[in-house]
Amino acid sequence: MKVTIAIDSFKESATSFALAHAIQKGIEDLVETVIPIPISDGGEGTIEAISAALPGEICSLKTVNSFGEDIRANYFLTIINGLPTAVIESSSVVGIHFSNNRKNQAYSTSSYGLGQMISAIIDQEIKQIIITLGGSGTTDGGLGMLQGLGAELFDAKNNRLMPSLHSNPLLSAHSLSLDSLKEKLANIHLIIANDVQNPYCGSNGAAYIFGPQKGLTEEEVVLLDEKLTKIAESMQNQGYQDLKLASGAGAAGGLGGAFAWLGAEMQSGFSLVADLIGLEEHLRTSDWVITGEGRLDAQSSAGKVPYGVANLAKKYRTHTLLLCGSYKEIPKQTLFDGIFSIQHEPVSLNQAMDTAYTLKNITELSRQIFQLICLTQKNSQ
Repeated sequence: MKVTIAIDSFKESATSFALAHAIQKGIEDLVETVIPIPISDGGEGTIEAISAALPGEICSLKTVNSFGEDIRANYFLTIINGLPTAVIESSSVVGIHFSNNRKNQAYSTSSYGLGQMISAIIDQEIKQIIITLGGSGTTDGGLGMLQGLGAELFDAKNNRLMPSLHSNPLLSAHSLSLDSLKEKLANIHLIIANDVQNPYCGSNGAAYIFGPQKGLTEEEVVLLDEKLTKIAESMQNQGYQDLKLASGAGAAGGLGGAFAWLGAEMQSGFSLVADLIGLEEHLRTSDWVITGEGRLDAQSSAGKVPYGVANLAKKYRTHTLLLCGSYKEIPKQTLFDGIFSIQHEPVSLNQAMDTAYTLKNITELSRQIFQLICLTQKNSQ
């Protein structure tokens, strides 16, 4: 029996790499072959997954986070399709984890540091950059990122706005010019890993749908959506793509739309990662695949790892087992042969999120399940 393990990270609890190896520990003496594969849907853990599959180097550089604080952020350098390529997780610079329940996030966060990071990487003569958009904590329409790259922002009186590391540029900007970026980006292939379908603005846009998750009040959501709409209209008047209905433009607080103005190629995060790590080839020759995520919910079917893995596995009639930290209810129509929570008793959230506790539970549960699978297989022979 061959078992492939392709399980997403349990956010703030355990990485994909740690979970895969904990499961391997539980079943490796029960089956002939176990292949642990770190994986991601294009958010947190993307560098870990791709660097485990491809040769290259994890590097870091100085920039600022969404609050303008000095940080060092990692990126991965490799060769993809013959091109020197950098892989960036935007959450490493503008992630929601930097927020720590701070107040006034609508007014004080910017994606400027991400633009600085991209600019520094371009200066290294990198020709292709893959940027993941999951887990962001900003809602600035991507204007900070554009300014960090070198774009010019202007206020209502057409005065040029200087970069501010501690405020949201969306609140002051009335228009922008990307002319200064044309030469800089002329020979750069930008690929955006994203599975969010929301447009830039409006009732289904960046502010209304994702703002509350980032701590924004109802009044702040309304204000930022008005600003996003005005910027979208300003850019449309300049001949750029209309983002008001553009799928994916609302990802990461509008970063998806800003990258669309730059001509970036949008790809499914899961599909991109799965292709780079060769997941389908492993599933083609596997009897079982174990997948999962921290919480199985209504959003899981929208480009998340478990459903992506299960859909690929279905092509080869590979059985799929899903392990998660928790679920609200088991889907009635499911691609999975079994769905199990790793919790075996009532526990506090803090205990459930404890890394050692999570890894111990997933090792024990996977072992129990595969003891039963192996026994059933033996009895059927």
